[in-house]
Amino acid sequence: MKLKVHPAISHANAILKSIPEKTGKTVEEWAQLLADAGVTTSKAMAAYLRDHHDIARPTATVLFAKINDIRADFEDAVYLEHAPAKIDKQYTGGKARLRKVADAVFAQIDALGADVGASPTKSMVSFYRHHVFAQVQAATQNRIDVGLALGGYTGAIPGRINDTGGGLKGDRITHTVAVTRMEDIDGELIRWMKTAYKLDT
Repeated sequence: MKLKVHPAISHANAILKSIPEKTGKTVEEWAQLLADAGVTTSKAMAAYLRDHHDIARPTATVLFAKINDIRADFEDAVYLEHAPAKIDKQYTGGKARLRKVADAVFAQIDALGADVGASPTKSMVSFYRHHVFAQVQAATQNRIDVGLALGGYTGAIPGRINDTGGGLKGDRITHTVAVTRMEDIDGELIRWMKTAYKLDT
């Protein structure tokens, strides 16, 4: 599986790098200023920076996380180093029995093309070509949900491919397929994975 930095991490990292130029202060200077002001919570920091320094919430959120060392994976290399552990943690305890099935799903999605990249978060693994086209999540101790971006598909979709309602809400992932055992990773599921992959052009 080819690991790729999650877009949210890249975006946060870009914000972090732009802080000195955009705000006129380094992260360390902001940390001292906020400490002197007695601002200690994320909500209070966002309000303080907005009201006193005209700084938008996304920048305030990144500052808070960096100052409090909440996001150790802000840097791309650190995120990639920690990514395998994120996947491991998704399949512990009662969900450990699903790991072999999940690995088989990962392998099928990865095999769709050399341009497929996987970006794990705390709860799922998202797969990208240009945008996210599939997500894999251990939904319960007995079921993996394979999410697919089928918003651009105009043909009939079988009942096994569950409509999440995401299309109406503008979500990328519009459908899910329940996988509980190896036998569920069949030709039909692989065809729909491939359809989602091809739609992401």
